[in-house]
Amino acid sequence: MMKRINICTIVLCSLLLGALLVGCAPGVGKSAEPTATPEIVSSLRPLAEEMAGVWGVSVEEAYERLRAEDPIGTLQAELAEREAETFAGLWIENEPSYRVVVAFTRDGEKTLEPYLKNRTIPGLEVRTARTSLAKLEMIQAQARRELDKLDFEVGVFLSVQDNRVEVHVSDRAWFEGELRRVGAQLPDGVELVVVEGGSTARDKDLLLTPPVPGIAFPHQKPAEGFRESMCAQLVGRLRLEGACLYVQSLGGGSLLPIWPPEFTLRIEGDQVLVIDGEGQVAARAGEEVYMGGGYVGVTDEWVLQQIPPACQGEYFVVGNEVRPMRYDSDLFALDVVSTTEHTVLFLRYKPALDEQVVDTVSASGKLVAYDYRRCLHLQTDWGPGEVILLWPADWSVRVDDETIAVLDGTGQVVAQMGDEVRLRGRAIPHDADVAVYRQLMDELPGDCIGASWLVDGVD
Repeated sequence: MMKRINICTIVLCSLLLGALLVGCAPGVGKSAEPTATPEIVSSLRPLAEEMAGVWGVSVEEAYERLRAEDPIGTLQAELAEREAETFAGLWIENEPSYRVVVAFTRDGEKTLEPYLKNRTIPGLEVRTARTSLAKLEMIQAQARRELDKLDFEVGVFLSVQDNRVEVHVSDRAWFEGELRRVGAQLPDGVELVVVEGGSTARDKDLLLTPPVPGIAFPHQKPAEGFRESMCAQLVGRLRLEGACLYVQSLGGGSLLPIWPPEFTLRIEGDQVLVIDGEGQVAARAGEEVYMGGGYVGVTDEWVLQQIPPACQGEYFVVGNEVRPMRYDSDLFALDVVSTTEHTVLFLRYKPALDEQVVDTVSASGKLVAYDYRRCLHLQTDWGPGEVILLWPADWSVRVDDETIAVLDGTGQVVAQMGDEVRLRGRAIPHDADVAVYRQLMDELPGDCIGASWLVDGVD
């Protein structure tokens, strides 16, 4: 199966911090320490709790690391602008221990000294590198221009830590032959890196033939090595209309998916099935599907030639996750109720989930659901802002005069959608290292992913 590099990673949290941490003056030697106002502390706390699990440190330590990222980013920008001739990059290492690494081609300690007056950067380490960051960026740009001569995608990556530009390939001999075929010559400083589990573009022409005659199933242009994946989300019903396989999104409108190269289409009886690279059913026509990817225009002629005129319009470039709606999870049961205005998803946790969640919590908020966020959830003015709720197994939901009502195990109405409520419950660990969390995120309805609780009672 072709793997892709997911650009939606938690390391991008520093982009958020730039808006939260203030007081970073631009001048050399001026203080870059943000003031820890109550608003900043409140804003960073949920992210610190999440990152503490990722880094294996206390929440307090995670908070201090996150708080330091803004002055570190300011230092990086200053060095890139003013010391471009020798600055070779800056990065944060969290393992085996926390450190901030700054690299120069020469005179690193001396160059850095004036930037550290009245500025505290914890765990700072200075290293020597062979090539400046500015030169690496020039090499990367030149390599991309040469690789544009090829008729398939190739990733060009700048590895600051390794101080080099890399081109990832799965078959070095074939790839070098393709470079010769088109007369492309990579500049000095580019290293071909053979990666296991990556994709190959050798069979790209085979993808132009629809796997099921009469149904358009456009593929993305194959990438050599690894391919980046965008992180938008699309939830909707997969519908076959004539030759066009659309997704009717929850937000309205139809989008034509542009599928990863390893996906294919299959007919079984009266079912139209989308099969992923591992041979599993990823989606069924007529049923709801969740997928990651990107809402982008398609201009590449290799892709457009696969799309009949009747199917052209809005597109969704499918990323690294496609899965159907789950009704048979070992962790929860799913009930669907509707009024003339809303469809609401009501989740009830099963023993397999109940037994693994112990962190008690309580909070007040408004019980809500929306067309684009259908699970009944708690809307709050703290922390994540909203919490997906999974209710006890013997609780239920019904429609009373167009109002969604929640009933406890005795059949008594304990809350209605739109009510301000105070709930007692248990927080599901928001940590990718926790198996039950990973399973839940893989099985919840696509518009219900996020911070989640098990409800124990309504006060």
